[in-house]
Amino acid sequence: MTDLFSPPDADARRPDPRARVALFAAWLVLAGYFVATHVMWRDEVRAFTLALSGADMVAMLRTIHGEGHPAIWYILLRAAHMIVPVREVLPAIAAVIGIGAAAMLAFRAPFRGLVVALALFGEWMVFEYTAVARNYGMSALLLFLFADRYDPRQVRGQGRSRGWWPGALLFLLCNTNVPSVLLAGGLLLFWLVELLTVDGWRWTPALRAWAVAAGCAGLGALLCFATVYPPYQDAAVSPHLHEIGPGAVLRASVQMVDYYCSLLPMFMWQWRPATDVLLIVLVLALPFSLARTPGGLAGGLAVTLALLLFFHFVYPGGYRHVALLFPFVLSLHWMVARGHGGRWSGPAEARARRIAAPASLLTALLLAIQVSYAVIQLGYQTANEGVYSRAAELGRLLHRPDLRRAIVMSNPDVMVEALGYYAPNPIWLLRQRTFGRVVHFTFFEDEDLSLGEMLATARQLRQRTGRSVVIMLRRAPDPAAPAKVESEGYRITFSVTPRQARDFLAATTHLVSYAPAQTDENYAVYLLR
Repeated sequence: MTDLFSPPDADARRPDPRARVALFAAWLVLAGYFVATHVMWRDEVRAFTLALSGADMVAMLRTIHGEGHPAIWYILLRAAHMIVPVREVLPAIAAVIGIGAAAMLAFRAPFRGLVVALALFGEWMVFEYTAVARNYGMSALLLFLFADRYDPRQVRGQGRSRGWWPGALLFLLCNTNVPSVLLAGGLLLFWLVELLTVDGWRWTPALRAWAVAAGCAGLGALLCFATVYPPYQDAAVSPHLHEIGPGAVLRASVQMVDYYCSLLPMFMWQWRPATDVLLIVLVLALPFSLARTPGGLAGGLAVTLALLLFFHFVYPGGYRHVALLFPFVLSLHWMVARGHGGRWSGPAEARARRIAAPASLLTALLLAIQVSYAVIQLGYQTANEGVYSRAAELGRLLHRPDLRRAIVMSNPDVMVEALGYYAPNPIWLLRQRTFGRVVHFTFFEDEDLSLGEMLATARQLRQRTGRSVVIMLRRAPDPAAPAKVESEGYRITFSVTPRQARDFLAATTHLVSYAPAQTDENYAVYLLR
């Protein structure tokens, strides 16, 4: 059985440049469309708002302490905005990083054209890590750079360590996002296992270079930890954080489907429990597709398990977090295809290849499913006029002369964070009881908020400031509906009674209700009379 990630001969290692140029050009067209039509949503704008906070770079770094992300993304955004002070630097930086990662795949990866195409046109590469302006595309770029430059045989020389350049890449990788600390550890494990299986258990210049790189990665991990800890986003942390133990690890393993479910599109979940089994098989195929080398198998298994535990104990990840497995596994395959990863002894090599071949086909299937995600994304944004968020339309509404100075308030507060990219209106954060543009995901004193309290606050703001007040809700209140209490995420609730709904509608003018967005940022907008 063919291992799709193993070039069949030396010529396959030198792909047809015209085919790769055509692939990359097609990818640029699709990615360019996604970038041009993408509407910023709260997580993207939140980072941009924080990056521009403070009088200088040092003040900004103090502001992001405890936010939950390392500093590199904020530094890039701040520096870019200092050079070109326009809001468009946010999507531009993300696009440049995504294009760089895609170019590495297209022109440097030692894969068959099919594998390159599946990787390039997957949702994670063409949309999530290029059009969505977050800090995860940096991980893909750094992983591919590391894989392309990796060669432990070249780090030996004249008794001097040459582990500084891979160490620098690992240092940066640790400070792109918190899960990438685990990816850096997986790369180091791959490297170490190769050295031990080739050179044995002895101190060598190559092992010294590994130690230097590991030290750099350790410093990067410490800096990442110092930046994100202690977190002030305590309501966003997993409730399982203080349950660490053998039983909790077993429960995390049993719940693998819950944490990796975003890798399969929604339409496939109608076939449960068969879909559960399929997902488990496909996720486990990722590390076992690397079984033909001990380093690849060790690194792949370690990171797959480590991410599962991270999602259980620290933060339950979304697609952008889980999809980090793809560039990581591809980077390991990249190095294995160039002859790295160590070697098995005796008959273990043949057994490993028999495992890797079918697992590689399953890995390709999972990559193909990510391409279907991109097709769904394309159809959503074209045929159905779907958008990621309705924040841009809301911004255009607030540019009306009578609304330009209006105070904006929303339930939940996070729904209005994206507005700062599209309109300069002051924002009142209900649960923090202050003006601001960044919500703290913490345990608020007012965990439950009612529509009546929201209306009372709007009236107080208008009386105190003399400004109009625009109120946004997820959906229009219905006086005919029974009283209800809804979870708004991050352990807060919002309650509405029929009387509160009638009073609210009598006191406000309905401006617009937008069609559903791809995220939850669709609004029913009201103006306080």
